[in-house]
Amino acid sequence: MTLKANDRRLLIAEHIAGAGEVTVDALSVLFDVSPETIRRDLTRLDASGDLRKVHGGARPVRLHTENSFYERMSEDAQAKHSIAKKLFSEVHEGDTLFVDTGSTTLIACAALCKIPGLTVITNSVQNAQVMADACNQHRVFLLGGVFSSEASQTTGALVLEQIDRFQADHAVLTCVGMDIAAGVTNANCHEAEVARAMIKRSENIIFLCPTSKIGRRAAHRVCEINDVGAVLTERPVNTEFHDALFSAGVRLP
Repeated sequence: MTLKANDRRLLIAEHIAGAGEVTVDALSVLFDVSPETIRRDLTRLDASGDLRKVHGGARPVRLHTENSFYERMSEDAQAKHSIAKKLFSEVHEGDTLFVDTGSTTLIACAALCKIPGLTVITNSVQNAQVMADACNQHRVFLLGGVFSSEASQTTGALVLEQIDRFQADHAVLTCVGMDIAAGVTNANCHEAEVARAMIKRSENIIFLCPTSKIGRRAAHRVCEINDVGAVLTERPVNTEFHDALFSAGVRLP
């Protein structure tokens, strides 16, 4: 009996997850369909994050890791500056916001500091310094905890306890990956738990997400897609991801 396309794609994803990298020709024989059909299936599965399409076949999704904070400051720099400008449509004078640690949020703080009268709660020393140096009457709360010099940030139980003492209009957050099925993920478990705590105490959740991170998955879950209020990217996302965000009620300013 001929399989329906959705059933076949499910089996293809399961097969590759178990077998590792598999060629188009091998899948064509296994599922008794043309190589062209398999290529279309792999394109759809790649877009949904179920596998990674490679030349001549596909392989399982590998969890993404990050370079050092210093290296990340030069990655996608133009995209991050473009994303930062979009915050003006979300954050307004007098708002209270959590801002987590990340190269994208550090760049974003240079834009945010131009908005008068913000209250900013952050676990990033660099974010706090940028906001405090601005002459726009900001109130800045630096969360104290276990200090990491690599990213100039604090994490741990003390940070989580302090987050719970605040309520914010927005959480302005970064991520390592954003995927329809896996949701929003981070490569660092301590940063993921800080983001989760900030989300719980915020009315609006804003993720700053260069399009290079869309479709990626990292080891530590931050939240589901439908927990997100807005995703700011530097350019339009692919149709399938756009439709998934729209269905989940997520804004794409």
